[in-house]
Amino acid sequence: MNLPSMIYSTSKVKTNQTAFGGLNHSESASDGDLYDMRNLASDSHPFLAPRSRRYQVCERTDISNLVTVGNVLYFMQGSTLCRSATARETANGNSLDWMAVVEELVTVSGLVSDIIVMGKRLVLTPAMQVYDTETGELRSVGASYSGGISVTDGKLYGETASKNRLTISSTWESMGFRVGDGVNISIVNSSSTEVFSGSAVIRAIDGTSADFNEDSFAGLSGGYGGTITRDAPPISYLLVCDNRLFGCGGNTVWASALGDPFNWYVYDGISTDAWSVETEDSGEFTGCCEFLGYPYFFKADAIYKLYGTSAMEYQLSKTNAFGVKEGASGSLAAVGSTLFYLSPAGVCAYSGGYPTVILPPEQLGGYPNSTSQAAATGSKYYLKLWLTAEAGANGLTDDIGLFVYDVQRGLWHKEDGTVTPYVESGWPGTRQRNLYGIAKNGIWLMGTPAFTMSESEQGAQIIGHREDSVQSFAEFGYAFHDTTNQKQLFKVTVRLQVEEGARIKISASYDDSPYRIVFETKSQSRQTLSIPIRPKKCDRYRLKIEGIGDYKIYAITKEYSVGGK
Repeated sequence: MNLPSMIYSTSKVKTNQTAFGGLNHSESASDGDLYDMRNLASDSHPFLAPRSRRYQVCERTDISNLVTVGNVLYFMQGSTLCRSATARETANGNSLDWMAVVEELVTVSGLVSDIIVMGKRLVLTPAMQVYDTETGELRSVGASYSGGISVTDGKLYGETASKNRLTISSTWESMGFRVGDGVNISIVNSSSTEVFSGSAVIRAIDGTSADFNEDSFAGLSGGYGGTITRDAPPISYLLVCDNRLFGCGGNTVWASALGDPFNWYVYDGISTDAWSVETEDSGEFTGCCEFLGYPYFFKADAIYKLYGTSAMEYQLSKTNAFGVKEGASGSLAAVGSTLFYLSPAGVCAYSGGYPTVILPPEQLGGYPNSTSQAAATGSKYYLKLWLTAEAGANGLTDDIGLFVYDVQRGLWHKEDGTVTPYVESGWPGTRQRNLYGIAKNGIWLMGTPAFTMSESEQGAQIIGHREDSVQSFAEFGYAFHDTTNQKQLFKVTVRLQVEEGARIKISASYDDSPYRIVFETKSQSRQTLSIPIRPKKCDRYRLKIEGIGDYKIYAITKEYSVGGK
């Protein structure tokens, strides 16, 4: 007796992909999502295309800490502070490039791990030195004197005052002190017994003499010994907001005197005073930034916002939420009204309420360690991460990625990590803003270059030497086609445009088998490729497209049949 057999559909099914998603490195990545990628960008969305080529604008090694004052780039080369604001024409093969001219300014004592821009001044940390970009003067925030001290009557606002003048063996200005400085003073007698200890504000300086408030040193007269210091607090992170420096370190937040990066301990009871507060909860601060006109401070599990416009009004408000991961202060950058940063839970977006995790660690392709650096330009957030295979692993690894988030489209893309993003800036004589980063061989223009050396010059070119052809790939998520049955892929049709000299390679993987090349093309204009594939039954499959040079993929059509379970 013949029994009826199961009926399986063998008719071919066709799916058409015309919009391509961003990075989704997880098991939930669908066929249109990109499970992995390199050097793709959202500029051509919904189509698939590589990023724009970068331009090398400065040929230098050992560069760090790139910032901008106006349209002038400042950076450290080793222990030397440099700037680059002009360009020169140089030969490069058969073409000419405009390359930056670098001027070496001053040698900085001590380590410089960050540069904070305060108007026309650069604050170098943790050395805590201030460079004035207009005068070229480099001064240290800290100053000290140790030696003989004489206490006498002096002057105060032109009138005679008692016991308010200190005379030392050197000129006050040569020791680094200025009028308005808040200083800590310790005075000892001939038996080395301390007879005065306190703080005071310098009201006037005349050579070796300085006047303070009247009776600041009441009960003292004549010659003594001692120390006078202008101290910098133990700050780990700095920001600038409303013409003040704000800093945090350990469990404390500080504010400098108004407009004065040198003074952190001036207390006159007026609005321009310095200010500080110690938080009651445990845990150290992990970063800070200015956001929407307010100073923000972060711990790993908390966000602090400073309210008020003067030292007499400041109040620190706390929100228990994902803060900045320890060591990831460089990940802070804002696009419009949204602040992005790396938290212990992944990359967060914050607009003033509670942060939202928009890229968890499992979708990064690895676990970010404590090192990160970010910058923003236009509607994009650029974040360079050093990834490790295991959570909590220490040290840098070779797995480095530059993750780019397009805020308008809500898409993540991943570029190679050879350039670290630092600052958005223009160029002298131009109005456009561009993103600049640092590589081992100099400064690079990133993103989509928007300016040329001269807007009025016919045939003018972008400043810098353009990199060679970009190597990119897109690895799609699993294709299940909404069925648990076996399927057979017969044909892939790709509509694409390949620029001159570019190459495209398409590969397929069945049930996690190694990728096998199914097609390769190069140097073609816009065309439609019909790629026959030897049928093979599988539960799932993936496609991978690799390219060298410029291309654009408009659509991918797949024909397959569904078989038995």
